[in-house]
Amino acid sequence: MPDYFLDDMALVPWDMIELIDNPIRAWEVWKHSFLAVANLHAPVKKKRVRNSKAPWLTPEIKRLMWERKEQSESPQSLMIS
Repeated sequence: MPDYFLDDMALVPWDMIELIDNPIRAWEVWKHSFLAVANLHAPVKKKRVRNSKAPWLTPEIKRLMWERKEQSESPQSLMIS
C-alpha cells in the first residue's frame, strides 16, 4: 500500500522553517504545516459522549415520561377541539 502521508510530508517546504529567526514563530509554522498534512490523512472526528446514568431519573419518572409521550402522540391528542 502506498504511503501517501509520507509523500505529502515530503512536499512540505520544511527548509523554510530554518529561515525563521523567532523559535516560537518557527514552531507555529512547523505545527501548522504538519497538522495540515496530518488532518488531510487522519481528520479529527468529533464524538459526543454522554453519561448514560442519571441517578435522579428513577424508573417511576421514566414510566411517567413514557406515558406522557404516548399520550401526546395518541390520535385523541391530535384532534382539534
